[in-house]
Amino acid sequence: MPGPLDHLVVIELSTEMPVAIAGMLLADHGADVLKVEPRGGAYFAHELTRKSWDRSKRSVELNIADADDRAALRGLLGGADIFIHALEEGEARALGLDGESLARDYPELIVSALTAYGANTPFADRPRGEGLAAALLGTMIDKSSPFREGPVYLGHPALHYGQAFLGVIGALTAIRARRSSGKGQRVESSLLDAMLAQSPMNNWWQEDGISYIKAGDSGAVDRFGRTRLVTGMFECGDGLFLQIHTGGQGGFKAAMDQLGFGDRVSVVKGAAEMSVPLSDDEYHIARVEIFDAFKARPRAEWIALFQAADVAALPVLEPAEVLLDEQVEFVGQRIALPDAEFGTIYQAAPAVRFDRTPCAAPRPAPAIGA
Repeated sequence: MPGPLDHLVVIELSTEMPVAIAGMLLADHGADVLKVEPRGGAYFAHELTRKSWDRSKRSVELNIADADDRAALRGLLGGADIFIHALEEGEARALGLDGESLARDYPELIVSALTAYGANTPFADRPRGEGLAAALLGTMIDKSSPFREGPVYLGHPALHYGQAFLGVIGALTAIRARRSSGKGQRVESSLLDAMLAQSPMNNWWQEDGISYIKAGDSGAVDRFGRTRLVTGMFECGDGLFLQIHTGGQGGFKAAMDQLGFGDRVSVVKGAAEMSVPLSDDEYHIARVEIFDAFKARPRAEWIALFQAADVAALPVLEPAEVLLDEQVEFVGQRIALPDAEFGTIYQAAPAVRFDRTPCAAPRPAPAIGA
């Protein structure tokens, strides 16, 4: 399929979500991605997610526990540039698909291994699972809710998406290195890596104790302490939610003016607004009173007021609503794919545009084995 990666052949072997997403990203940009599936399809092969994550791919049915099918897989690897899988190294070794065996038999092959915790960590033998990894690594506390205490299950599979992105970055970096060395290599991206890559602001250390978060729970209502900053999700008078961020210079005071607290919040002159701590009264406004203030108007009115005052504010949309957003429409980030079940389905378009090697429109996901 036309695109900047149309010279690459990719073999995708896994029933794990990050591998499917990584394969989709490569296929979106022109790679010939062959999805290796169990005979009859994996347990989720008929779910709606297939229509997105497996678009523009081809499919072949192989049972890798069977010696003949495993030999067929190895035949496919002989003509591939990238092999993406989610096997832990012990599992891979038992199948003859470990890094050492693949490097010996296919010296130019790039192997992108999307493991749970990484082969060389103390957690390497723990059970796989995004929820388990998020709990182990503290993410369910770090991203907790302002509405109650305790850990909160992640509402978005951020670790899975992050792992997919890292897997693609690693694989394409290895492809670039192969141009110079002529050799392939194994690159590993774990759920641990994905969490750390997305949390640099929440896990830093600074010798003077400076942080945009006061300490501890970054999901708490008062997580910014006395910093002159409000960023978060608020319920409006019509029951709909918006997201606001006052980090621009003067943004905090401008937001407080719109919310009706202008006479109680001071103007900061000659310094960065966030460098001046909140007074006791300002703290109470920003961390307590603000919630009721938002319920005085419907969401659309608040967004219009904030944007007119140059304060960042956007609606919090339902999943399907995102594809109907005006900005999504403006940048051409929504595509329509024909579908045998629903006629037409709308999906997010490939995000990166290439002038010299434009990508073709994604194709619908294949039938199992097609």
